[in-house]
Amino acid sequence: MDFVFYSHIKPIFLRLSKDFFLIVLFLCTSCAGFFGEDDQQTNLVERSKADPPSWTQQKPGFLFESESFLNFYACHDNINNLTDGLKKAQTEIFQDTKEALNIHARQFLLRNLDDKRPANIEQDLDRLVFDAVQSYQVKHAKVADIYFERYSKGNIGHSESEEDMFKIYILIQFPKEEFSELMDEISKKLVASNDTTLNGLGAFLKNRVH
Repeated sequence: MDFVFYSHIKPIFLRLSKDFFLIVLFLCTSCAGFFGEDDQQTNLVERSKADPPSWTQQKPGFLFESESFLNFYACHDNINNLTDGLKKAQTEIFQDTKEALNIHARQFLLRNLDDKRPANIEQDLDRLVFDAVQSYQVKHAKVADIYFERYSKGNIGHSESEEDMFKIYILIQFPKEEFSELMDEISKKLVASNDTTLNGLGAFLKNRVH
């Protein structure tokens, strides 16, 4: 019985073994083509500036301070069309900046709220902050700098090709002296609120701004 069973299994096993061998052989030859002579290491071949700007050393996606500004930058990589990539990056960074400002203002306000604040107070606060931040950002957010790098499988000086990839950095700035305008707008909204806790926070914030 064992011999009969094996006699049926053996031809199947041999066919599977042969198919498996062919698959492995195909993958090996494919990989050799991909990683072999035709494959070249991706190199940095062009910068838009002689050296990366100092602000690119900061953590992207977070507000950081300089002497006169609040700053925010975003980095986009694997961009295969520089013109389209720049347009998309500039559109997206304004939304990202708005969210960062919301977080920054909200955290400041929550640090100054009583720990015994009502549970629903944060939702009301979020709404007030969002409205004020949107108005402030539209008025004051400016693209201060753009920097990009081009990566290619060619060497430095290699002319641009369709296979090239770009890495784009965009910096947004807000004058520090005008940031008090945002806090002032938020304080007015808080004072005008029907919630006494928010009224108190608004009065506190107004005194700090002025």
